[in-house]
Amino acid sequence: MRLKYQRRWAGLLFALALAGCATPATKALAPQAAVPQEAGAQYHIPKTDCEVRDWYNYQVVAIPAINNRWVQEGMSAEERAKHAYEIRHEARVNARFMMPDQSEVKELRERDKQKYGSPDGPTFDYLVKKGLTEGGKENQVYEEIIQSSSRTDTTYNAACQKH
Repeated sequence: MRLKYQRRWAGLLFALALAGCATPATKALAPQAAVPQEAGAQYHIPKTDCEVRDWYNYQVVAIPAINNRWVQEGMSAEERAKHAYEIRHEARVNARFMMPDQSEVKELRERDKQKYGSPDGPTFDYLVKKGLTEGGKENQVYEEIIQSSSRTDTTYNAACQKH
């Protein structure tokens, strides 16, 4: 199971590199130039919840730049929203996998189950339905999903800034 998430992690880093969005932090996390290497390549694995939070933030910060590339390539708003959602969702799942305090992960999953009906956060369909219910038009809803996919919770971020 760990290898599955390491591959996804490497894939996200590779996407960042392709989009020209590699940051010092993502470069430090990845083997040479954020390009996945042979099996057994070494990664810096975050060891504290705040290191995991930093990793998570660096995954989603690139979404607007990647979205700009998708726009240039002519992708529809729906396709871009689905891809942005997937990057964010994979980052969430991977971050929770890396968190050292699994009791906190359990609490987060329970909170998400209560809030969204899913232990891994909102589904794409949930976000679309919510946006339409709030009066958004279809393309507006997709654009909001793209924009929101790069925003992270300021409360959790602030808690790590104190350390």
